Amino acid sequence: MTELKDSGFWIEKPIWAADRPKKFYTYFVVGRGIFPLDMLREQQAWPASKSDVVALDSVAYKSDRTVQLCSYAEPSRQRWLSAGWPCTSQLKEKTSGAKNERTA
Repeated sequence: MTELKDSGFWIEKPIWAADRPKKFYTYFVVGRGIFPLDMLREQQAWPASKSDVVALDSVAYKSDRTVQLCSYAEPSRQRWLSAGWPCTSQLKEKTSGAKNERTA
């Protein structure tokens, strides 16, 4: 049986190793105008850095901007395309020659 701890504000439940995410996705989307914030929830994604957070809120940009996102769920390229922010191949350019800091 799993032991739950109740602090009064949240419930803490241990996560077993078998239940933890096995994959981590990093990808880029590109677009202009208002960023579709609801896509973050739908795709279970979050911005990779502070500069990516700033890019989400930057409605003043009239030209394309690229945002790097992270997720434990595989991104749906079709959904991002339908939201007007298609996934790009910039990941290959950004990671070429970079060392893998953590091995699985």
